[in-house]
Amino acid sequence: MRLGTFVSHAGPLPFLLLLLLSDVASALDEREIARRNTDQLLRLFPLYGDDGYYDHLGNDTTSTSSREYGDGLQGVRRRRRRLAPLDSLQQRTHLLYSHPLPGSELVSAYTTIAWRVDQALRQDSIYNKMTVVGEISGGHPDGETLLLSDGKTFMFVPAVPFQPGEKVTLTVAAGVLTAAGQTLPEATWSFHMSHRPLDTYFTKVVPLGMPDGDRAATPPDVRETIRVAQEGSLVRRGPLGTPDDVTHRALQDDEGEIEMEDETDETPPPAADTETAEEQDAEGQSGSRGSNSSSSTTTKHQYVFPDHRYRTLPVDFPRGTLTVHGDIAKLASGYIWTAHLVNDNYPTLDVIITDFGDPVYYGGKLSYFAPSANGSQFISNQYGDAAVVVGEDYKEVGQFGVQHGLTLNQHDHMILKNGNVMLFIYDAHQIDATKLRPELEGATQTTWAVGLVLQEINPEGRCVLEWRMWDHMPNAWQDTDNPVRFNIWDIAHGNSVDEMHNGDLLVSMRALSEVLAIDRNTGAVRWRLGGKRSSFTLVGDTNQHFTGQHDVRELDENVITVFDNAVRTGNTHARAMDYSLEFDSDGTPRVARVKSTWDSGVRAYAKGSYRRLGNRNRAVCLGFDVADEFDPNDQTVQKENMVGNPFYVETDPSGVWLISMKWHGASHGYRSIKAGWTGRPSWKPDALLNADNPANTLRFHFSWNGATEVVEWRVMRGVNHDDISEYVETIPRTQFEHWVDISDEDGRLRCVHYQAVAVGKDGKDMAYSNVVPSWGCSGQAGQQ
Repeated sequence: MRLGTFVSHAGPLPFLLLLLLSDVASALDEREIARRNTDQLLRLFPLYGDDGYYDHLGNDTTSTSSREYGDGLQGVRRRRRRLAPLDSLQQRTHLLYSHPLPGSELVSAYTTIAWRVDQALRQDSIYNKMTVVGEISGGHPDGETLLLSDGKTFMFVPAVPFQPGEKVTLTVAAGVLTAAGQTLPEATWSFHMSHRPLDTYFTKVVPLGMPDGDRAATPPDVRETIRVAQEGSLVRRGPLGTPDDVTHRALQDDEGEIEMEDETDETPPPAADTETAEEQDAEGQSGSRGSNSSSSTTTKHQYVFPDHRYRTLPVDFPRGTLTVHGDIAKLASGYIWTAHLVNDNYPTLDVIITDFGDPVYYGGKLSYFAPSANGSQFISNQYGDAAVVVGEDYKEVGQFGVQHGLTLNQHDHMILKNGNVMLFIYDAHQIDATKLRPELEGATQTTWAVGLVLQEINPEGRCVLEWRMWDHMPNAWQDTDNPVRFNIWDIAHGNSVDEMHNGDLLVSMRALSEVLAIDRNTGAVRWRLGGKRSSFTLVGDTNQHFTGQHDVRELDENVITVFDNAVRTGNTHARAMDYSLEFDSDGTPRVARVKSTWDSGVRAYAKGSYRRLGNRNRAVCLGFDVADEFDPNDQTVQKENMVGNPFYVETDPSGVWLISMKWHGASHGYRSIKAGWTGRPSWKPDALLNADNPANTLRFHFSWNGATEVVEWRVMRGVNHDDISEYVETIPRTQFEHWVDISDEDGRLRCVHYQAVAVGKDGKDMAYSNVVPSWGCSGQAGQQ
């Protein structure tokens, strides 16, 4: 008797039998787990019919599949085509969306269950309508039944996880009512759980299937390698030009950077009309800035930032050089949001800075640092597999955690207009890559295949939408250019998500050189641009297509922007591209026409970003490049071979460089944007006394990290710590940090207490710094 037949019934299995079956499932060795998962993946593979298969976007997959990968599928039983998971749901039931979908494979054992219709539901009619039965685990009557805040989405959170590899069948009984009084019919469907062992997901589910962040983890080497190898090891290296490429070196050589603090104590703020360091561009504009730059006779002004006299910043605060190339009056308004990354791929600090590198805010360590759509929140940090959202006061608004026991992908997350958060997620399963792609570099019989998953999480921590690459892109493993590295196959390598004007999602997949538009309500793929299955004919691109791209955004209706790393195309210079998308009257995608091209003149092997600003300026991050002799297989030399490009470049609409910024040392940026921000920190301003300057003058330094609304500072003092009532001076706030000189008598000999008061636009006190005693209060009069 088949095991599946024996255990497939509505009632719960006897407890001992359930434990026995669970032990059998967990006792599978890695090769058997990989073999079974591979069989699941092949069940999704659409090329079963002898007449070929046309996917729902009208793309013929037969010729490519048979020609390139037919040998790898020898011995695989060919079956007639079955409906794609979403098509099956919508054609065979009355539902618009579900997770998991009918026929889904490689489903997490910790999945929740949800379905959605196009009408609001009556909450009192949803209970006791769903039956959930696993072939191994039996019935799942216990759990939490919910109607999500949109009023249209039903959710069931099982009290216990499913068993690896089992088939699960759902039945929604007839009788659920819409708000209008319509009775919904019965719906039933099934799906298969991945054979991934339970102890590689979260170890606890509290409450009722929601992870608490405690996990045995995806194998540590898998998680760590995915994180470390964010970009550089994941896309195969192509031709990069000659070693003496002037455009490559001119903006990357630190030897020409100007260290002004050795020349004078009074480094001028870049905005001030004072003496500056100047350097003539010996390379010429076309050599150092690409084809769209200004005349080669332009004089560049360079500044080191932040001001070296600041004392309230952390001692390891990153430093950089600002180069002024053109008319700064043409710069767009807003602050620059970016992250400082050392060349081992780990962010060290998120910063908001001015056009001249002056800090506004620092904190957190996320590479996708950006404000929300309404500009009042941002994701500040990551706790385990949860994104932490803060408001204008930098206090935590909420944590939005990955559901279903999966792993957070650090490339991008986004606060959506409705207050939900869209998370990028890694979904890893062991498969036999030698069976799927025997020619694939690094393929093994126990490869961890990493799929892209998106989850929209609401403030209550519920998964409103789950989009899985396995369901909607069954050919992705066939199309990817990525090899296996460290036994990990990052098939799609998603690296950006954007909320479009109509609410749908725009997703970039670097390893496929492809962009997707996803229906936010159903999860359907509306269209594909680039890659091997593009819905559009690309017109007007001198490189023929983009490759290894980042930071894809919707600029206007049917206009998108792409940062094209151009790793293996054209002259391999990174490009900022605008594409106009054209559709037939019925919405069928037809032509993607190049609307604008900006050639940076710089190679960017990985990372980078591009945005159009309100005045149509370009804001570009140029990521990093690697030395010509770099071997991506040798990670031991990756840090030494990564070359940081300017992390921020702003051009005018015609492409002329206005400013550029570059971190010092072995550092680079992942993404840089320009956006407004209003910060009203909940913490106090910082203040301290310091005499570390050439004149050994004692100074009272003060700043307020993250504050944007301070108009002036009022300096106060008093002989008593509890009575700071004597007015000293008022200083207009013009930069991150200010200071006042303290006389030797008041600072070194007498005991005097100092405090800085931040004053707002209305003249009212906003915040008070800590009280700082002079050195005379602690016998430091002789300190030098």
